[in-house]
Amino acid sequence: MNYDDILLFVKLVNIGTFSGLAKSINVTQSTISKKIQKLEQQLDLQLIHRNSRTLELTADGELLYENFRYYEGSLKDSLSTVINRQNKVAGVLKVSLPKIINDKILLPHFYKFMQKYPEAKIIISYNANRVDLLKEGFNLAISMQQPISENNKIRLLKKSKIKLFTTTSYQELYGLPQTPSDLPKHNLVAAALNGEPLNDLVVTNINSESDELVRLNPSLYVSNAIYNVDLTTSGHFIASSAEILVHNELLEESLIPVLPDYCFGSVNFYLLRSNEIHTKLEQVFVDFIVECFDQIPSNFN
Repeated sequence: MNYDDILLFVKLVNIGTFSGLAKSINVTQSTISKKIQKLEQQLDLQLIHRNSRTLELTADGELLYENFRYYEGSLKDSLSTVINRQNKVAGVLKVSLPKIINDKILLPHFYKFMQKYPEAKIIISYNANRVDLLKEGFNLAISMQQPISENNKIRLLKKSKIKLFTTTSYQELYGLPQTPSDLPKHNLVAAALNGEPLNDLVVTNINSESDELVRLNPSLYVSNAIYNVDLTTSGHFIASSAEILVHNELLEESLIPVLPDYCFGSVNFYLLRSNEIHTKLEQVFVDFIVECFDQIPSNFN
């Protein structure tokens, strides 16, 4: 019996579709289907219901999966130990993350990493949506979306309050709101969801932890408004962002806080790693990411 076919079956269940598995390992769906059929013949068991439009396991398929779902991980951990005995950090690492995280948190320190590990090649893809590492072929990712895959190792890097910011130019031209009820009188960049404006804003007083609802009537709405704090550089807008994404601008005073005692929600920053073999390059890059986030002053969390 080819035990690789059992591991292929486990991977199929983890991904959930024949097409997704075929794409992730670069083979045809028919090849995978034949291997699963061969495994069923060798075991004399039916593992998958063929009359279902989704991947539905039989009772025997469930039992096989539960008994072998962690076996591959154990093999990978053992192999990683052997591979990473060498001190050399080299190879290719594929990373997915939102552009704003790269620009604001990682990029200022990247040259140090590349100088230290000149044989490393980092391929970065910008993505602000949820990421499926296995299906999309990434080694790791940073995401501000709540991870939903059970097949990734997930680590919370930081949690940051969402606040409002603007420039001194705006302050000189329009003044600043003193209370949340003043916001409808100002040029606030508001959020849009699926093309529809969000006019109701929940505002939390950080000191009293009390909430109030503010009805807005802005002229400009932007999806993913947390990324659009750069609109404030015109000197004519107030915009929202996670504090840690603008900590440098706040320290340099190119941005100033608006209603600093209030927040407008929070955002989590997650690190996602696959359950594949972890190379030494991946580990040192994870350490680099954690260090970059740790360098952000604690008062911006």
